[in-house]
Amino acid sequence: MKIVFIVLLTAAIGAGVYLYFSKTQSHHLISTELIVGKWRIKPGTPLVDSSHAVHQYEFLKNGNVLTSGDPAKIDTLQYQWKDATHISWKGKGRDSTIQVFSVVHLNHNSLVMRSKDSVDLVLNRVN
Repeated sequence: MKIVFIVLLTAAIGAGVYLYFSKTQSHHLISTELIVGKWRIKPGTPLVDSSHAVHQYEFLKNGNVLTSGDPAKIDTLQYQWKDATHISWKGKGRDSTIQVFSVVHLNHNSLVMRSKDSVDLVLNRVN
């Protein structure tokens, strides 16, 4: 009788742990369509590197990112989702390096991408 009780208790604990982790993981899924639109660097955010010294990013559905730091100068990058939580981008041209970011947070108002050096690029949506 004790063995049956222990087996049932173990099964119940296992089911509880499974349900807990399956629910918490579903909250971390990122809707990749939310990235489309205009984003501005949150003031006070440290720069990942000098190439991120721009003020605004506009992610387009076609995989392009328009970047602007000065209204007179707009550059175009290409972005691509590697999987549900990683995005890569590179400049147009053969010798442009590819940068991969982990998307830590993405909702209608904010986007946080982490570089391989663990520096966060924090962006707010522009209305």
